[in-house]
Amino acid sequence: MDNLERVNNLEVLIDWLGFTFFIYSNPYDVVSYLGLSAGDFAVGNGSNGYKSALRHNFYSITILYDGREDMGIHVNITGSAISYALECYKESIKMPTPFGDYAIEYSDETMMSRYLRHISESGKFTRLDLAIDDKGHNYYSVNDVREICDSDRCMNRFRKYRAEYERSFHGTVTGNTLYFGNRQSNTFLRVYDKRLEQIQKTKKDCGFEWVRWELELKKDRANMVVDYLLSGKPLGSVAIGILSNYFRVVVKNNNNITRCDTDPLWERFIENVEKLRLTVSKSEKTLESKKEWIVKQCLPSISAIVAYENGDMSFITNRLHDALWKNKKTILDKVFATNPDLKKEVYS
Repeated sequence: MDNLERVNNLEVLIDWLGFTFFIYSNPYDVVSYLGLSAGDFAVGNGSNGYKSALRHNFYSITILYDGREDMGIHVNITGSAISYALECYKESIKMPTPFGDYAIEYSDETMMSRYLRHISESGKFTRLDLAIDDKGHNYYSVNDVREICDSDRCMNRFRKYRAEYERSFHGTVTGNTLYFGNRQSNTFLRVYDKRLEQIQKTKKDCGFEWVRWELELKKDRANMVVDYLLSGKPLGSVAIGILSNYFRVVVKNNNNITRCDTDPLWERFIENVEKLRLTVSKSEKTLESKKEWIVKQCLPSISAIVAYENGDMSFITNRLHDALWKNKKTILDKVFATNPDLKKEVYS
């Protein structure tokens, strides 16, 4: 299973993929691009501002479309469908061989990395969930983590924390979840009893303790995770590295919690994994937001103009040239400061 990696007696996987394409107007082009079969989808009502949706008949894959012009076509693939989506993509890239069969061109990338790269070449990630599963109570139970937080034995970068029990009508505990951060923010952490969740979903008991640490990452955070994975970092190192940057269990041996020693069990949890930061400088954020605005607000109109002019881009390039020189004192100096070769090219 290419979407699962084992590290430190933990299982790590991607549990949600959300991404948007702005270059397609037909949802069936997206189906084809992802290597899926159009016959497996049914048309239904949309959501989140999209009027329509294609929903897979057997797996949790949803393609939302028919929204505002700047919304593009959005795809959600839940954890239970990711292995299936990977297998479909794998089949779609097989090439015929001289021996009459089909094979995949060799690459030192994992299939997951190839899939993420394929998506990123034409789309933008909006959400990516990383799940870290502790099966068999190798480390902390959910109640252990709750007690650690309530007794101020953890350092975390989240502003909000709440614990929630779910109970049946008869008072039986059906869910046990800890929430860190704001669900609307770009980084959100859940720690919950996966065994209880599975009992409610499937009515079957797996028979062992199962705690899931789940990071929900959105927008620039999601894309930074993809960048880490495409750079060759293993999935387990990325997930645990990010978690350890946001959360640490300590031993209360100092009045200043920042000087407290790390709990030995937590040391084993994150053993041999370096912290990974998901931070973007303010200037980078500004540039990325401008790029995103251009893609969403301007690109559709620009494409229409170029199409109307039968592919002639002179109108666009001339206007860009004029704008570039008009703003050379406020913009060019900043651009040239980070790219001196471009300055030589412009002035040559």
